[in-house]
Amino acid sequence: MCDALSRNLPADLKTIVAHCLAHGRRQFVDVAESFPDECRYVLESLAVVYRNDATAREQKMSSSARRHFHQINSGPVMSLIHICELCVANPFDYLTELERHADELTANPRDWMPWNYRATLAGPAASSVAG
Repeated sequence: MCDALSRNLPADLKTIVAHCLAHGRRQFVDVAESFPDECRYVLESLAVVYRNDATAREQKMSSSARRHFHQINSGPVMSLIHICELCVANPFDYLTELERHADELTANPRDWMPWNYRATLAGPAASSVAG
């Protein structure tokens, strides 16, 4: 685990990188004044993960029980961030667009999945060119 600064990654990495959630969260805190609605959504979502971790500690769960607990209860919040990364979509930009287009998202959720939202933003002309 590291603090997500690129200079802290070894050159010959042969493990799975896990960036520190607190450092990632801080980036949203740092820009919250400029993007209050968007950052509030992310920070409230991450608060769920922190509450889940506190619950796991309070219940003195074993490592495997804690992992399972987080997979079930924190996974949906974190899976979204990971899916964005797999789709080469910046999670912050993606969540910002979801906030900006909340009504359209409600009407057509499929169009606003991380793998579709950029084409949706670009409009019908981009869809026909990409298709």
